[in-house]
Amino acid sequence: MHISAFVKTILAIVVFSLLTGCSIDSSKKEKKKLTSPEKEVDLSLQKVLKSRKLVASTDYNSTNYFVYRGEPMGYQYELLKSFAKYLNVKLEIKIINDLDNSFSCLDEDRCDLLAVGLTVTRDRSSLVDFSDPLSETRQMLVQKKPKHWRQMETMDQINRHMLRNPLDLAGKTVHIQKQSSFRDRLSNLSDEIGADIHIVEHPDASVEELIEMVNQGEIEYTVCDEHIALVNQKYYPDIDVQTPISFSQNIAWAVKKGSNALLDTINQWLAEFNHSLTSVYIYDKYFRNTRTINFAKSEYHSVSGSKISPYDKAIKEYSKTIEWDWRLLASLCLLYTSDAADDN
Repeated sequence: MHISAFVKTILAIVVFSLLTGCSIDSSKKEKKKLTSPEKEVDLSLQKVLKSRKLVASTDYNSTNYFVYRGEPMGYQYELLKSFAKYLNVKLEIKIINDLDNSFSCLDEDRCDLLAVGLTVTRDRSSLVDFSDPLSETRQMLVQKKPKHWRQMETMDQINRHMLRNPLDLAGKTVHIQKQSSFRDRLSNLSDEIGADIHIVEHPDASVEELIEMVNQGEIEYTVCDEHIALVNQKYYPDIDVQTPISFSQNIAWAVKKGSNALLDTINQWLAEFNHSLTSVYIYDKYFRNTRTINFAKSEYHSVSGSKISPYDKAIKEYSKTIEWDWRLLASLCLLYTSDAADDN
């Protein structure tokens, strides 16, 4: 009887020890797991500095990036050049006019940042990390003025033919660039006015190409950011860009999610740059200076003209020898000469 009780006591002690040991061991493992998490190392800035090269994607249009008389120009291009100089690295530009491809370029580490005048939205913020704002803009409706608007005596007469209240977009068809933030705004506006706005997305057309389609009478309405609208109105006087369909929105650069080191450096640069005379000069150059805006009418403007440089004829001839697109060869030549000029 006493032996049986003794055995039971020993067994109880053994079981208790095993359970306690497991619990302690498990607790230690859990504690180790909590205190030593595996963190992904952020090499975003180190990559740029080590390669001594900043790879940025922008789009090809009359404001962000274009070539005039053999010289690369553009608002985003000049901002990127200034930031690359701040980092003391070379700048490599990737021209991508499709927003899906731009986001893929960033996600797949084929570029370090996007500089395409992106408006900051909640959906986009789930895909990328945005810098501090570069500027602000509103979304503007682009429509064509009445046929004989120049003969009209007052603005009131012109306005009677224009859509001035966003409520009047009910039942209308608006053409926009695919994957742009304009779709979200038009969808929300449709809900707000309680009527359908027919949205047509164009996967292969840029914002400026859609503006030209309005000017040509091929489509009735499109939407673009205000600073782009005001520039385009100067060389398409028959279009109207006076009707806003949104409140002010921030425009910023974007980096891949988790690229905190690069993002912090961009924001440090912006804090100084946004209050500099250089910032004012570059903005005025592309959005207020009539002479720069009129570049778009030149035959040497790469967006609207037919010539890239005075050497086009020779480049076309020799490009056949190596079976390259002459425009690509011309662009490479221009980038090379630009880099050489910067080095000097």
